[in-house]
Amino acid sequence: MKMPRPGQLVICEWVDITSDDSWLTDQEAQGAEPINAVSVGWVLNSDRTALRLYSTVCEEDGTKNVLCIPRGTIKKVRGVKHGQ
Repeated sequence: MKMPRPGQLVICEWVDITSDDSWLTDQEAQGAEPINAVSVGWVLNSDRTALRLYSTVCEEDGTKNVLCIPRGTIKKVRGVKHGQ
């Protein structure tokens, strides 16, 4: 899968883990499934292992709210035009 360029605004569909810390029967626990997640952000970078998106930037010090999504969990990435 071709990854978008840095700075591009994207929607990323990916598969995430689920967790349940309540008391479950074996039968209930055996039905656990990963969940489909959708994240929106600007591409910071990508490599063989992950796609890194950021959703917030502080112009004063350049800090970002970064999400690191493992490449193996990504189902689809598509670019978004501003105002779309």
